[in-house]
Amino acid sequence: MKAKTQFMKMYYKLPSRARDELVFNFTTNPMTLRVVSLEIRNDTKLGKTILNSLGYEDAPSCKKEV
Repeated sequence: MKAKTQFMKMYYKLPSRARDELVFNFTTNPMTLRVVSLEIRNDTKLGKTILNSLGYEDAPSCKKEV
């Protein structure tokens, strides 16, 4: 499963109030999970960096090389 998908599943399970209250401090730039999710959904460089720092990684491909 893609890291982006894993994060978004977790994000949508949270109550809407929690999305605004929780803060992620990324290099002294505090932001709510709502802002983090926008960065991730828009596939920005910052969003990808945040996913990596949170520990979300893409699962290895299941395709076999021939």
